[in-house]
Amino acid sequence: MTGRFEVLPELEGGPGVIHGGVMAAIFDELQGVLGIVTQLVAVTAHLEVDYRKPIPVGATVELASSVEGRAGRKLYTTASARIDGDLVASSQGIFVIIDPDAHYGEGASRTLGISP
Repeated sequence: MTGRFEVLPELEGGPGVIHGGVMAAIFDELQGVLGIVTQLVAVTAHLEVDYRKPIPVGATVELASSVEGRAGRKLYTTASARIDGDLVASSQGIFVIIDPDAHYGEGASRTLGISP
């Protein structure tokens, strides 16, 4: 999956740069939705983020994520963030496939658009 976003001033943490927690949340979403693409719902079990360079406010960040493997109910994922092709942050995650109706309540699979 790929995408991009502009770092708005509202996302600032340290002076002139994105808040690290915002970047972690973006990576969590970017990797978490990979299961839905294949009609699976998965929740975060482990998320690791490597911050390589400051990400300035005003920058356009290119994102990419992919499933690297699956073992039983576990999806192993990776993601990257780049500015002008330069790697500024990366992430690795483990997401556990769940039954949305059992996890969130009856009818959740319909709300999420997942076939039971």
